[in-house]
Amino acid sequence: LKTTEGIEAIQSYSQELKRLSYEHQLGLRLLYLFKRYELADFSILQKISDLVNNISKEELHDSKQILVQVKLNYTMFEKLGQIVGITAKQNNPNTYSKIIQHIALMEKYKESYFQFQRLLDSIKKWQEHYKTVETLREEYPAKTYKQPKTFREKPPGLDIYTKYQPWLNLSRYKGHALNDDHNEA
Repeated sequence: LKTTEGIEAIQSYSQELKRLSYEHQLGLRLLYLFKRYELADFSILQKISDLVNNISKEELHDSKQILVQVKLNYTMFEKLGQIVGITAKQNNPNTYSKIIQHIALMEKYKESYFQFQRLLDSIKKWQEHYKTVETLREEYPAKTYKQPKTFREKPPGLDIYTKYQPWLNLSRYKGHALNDDHNEA
């Protein structure tokens, strides 16, 4: 600390820690929790990741298969349970199998889910135009006004809108990942 090299090293170290804390808050929190619970074996995360990858190749909808894998690796999950905040009541193989199943399903369907979000975004934009058409049709009914044939035709995309319209309502009212700002995944 008394030499210029020492001071520069400390300053560099401090700047790097600040940068990491902004860029990788979750990673640093995880590192902190590993230290707090005195878990030195960071390979637990790799083992769980491998387990998720192996399960994603199998039938993900059969929770019994996943439960068997969790039971085989249960000591690893018990260690990790403290870090992720699993309560004593929830600390059992069923809880971990549900968590692993959820993660594996999210991984398997993440691209489809992203595409589905894009579809809903397009439908939301389409919906604005559709509402304008509906308003015009209500304002100028065929009983009162002479309309061109195209004015009475079904708008293109109405079938798709009708099929996915309930998802628009879910995304608006339940506040999950399909909401307007896409904050959660």
